[in-house]
Amino acid sequence: MADLVSLDYMKDFINTDRAKAQEAGGVLDMTLDQMEALLEADLNRTDAPFQQAEAGRIEDQDGTGSPPVWMDYPIETVTTIELGHDPASPAESLDPTNPEEVAIVPGDRRIRRVSSASTNGLEVRTRRRRRGRGPCFGPWAEPLFVHVTYDTLDDLPEAAKLAVVRGTVLIWAQRGIEESNRHRLPDMTIDLKKLIEDMPEWQKAVQLLRRPEIA
Repeated sequence: MADLVSLDYMKDFINTDRAKAQEAGGVLDMTLDQMEALLEADLNRTDAPFQQAEAGRIEDQDGTGSPPVWMDYPIETVTTIELGHDPASPAESLDPTNPEEVAIVPGDRRIRRVSSASTNGLEVRTRRRRRGRGPCFGPWAEPLFVHVTYDTLDDLPEAAKLAVVRGTVLIWAQRGIEESNRHRLPDMTIDLKKLIEDMPEWQKAVQLLRRPEIA
């Protein structure tokens, strides 16, 4: 189910009459899902789809070899930060409430480590890889090394909502109400996909929200 735009909102937006809206509701809902999935792919967000606030989210991130680590969603509060390959027996724990250890800004996705590097074997190895540049979240690209439990904020950007609405309207116009009555989606041809991605609203969302690809 699409999270960015509700089915009721979309029915009102396309201004179809109640009987046709009821008849076409299923395919309109599928169209919203299709548009949201396409936008998430264009924004490199298939692994972090748009969603409402979530409490107690647990993320396992690779080591960064640098002071910041990026969460998938904007942060409200952080509960725990554990470093090591086994979160049940961490090599190191950081206190998210201690500003001398980490810097966290609500609404940002980044947690920045500010504490001095410790002298245990883990941190010595980390510093050697980073040529002694200070505290970091584990060795670079160390698989699933950083474990964070946190509450997220809503991640439903207005630019993304507008892109999904405009894309859905375009699909609706291409299909016509006759197609919707047959409860099927149009084929997402290369030409139709390009038509959607060339819309100013879509391009603005990509410009503002696209996440960098990670090798």
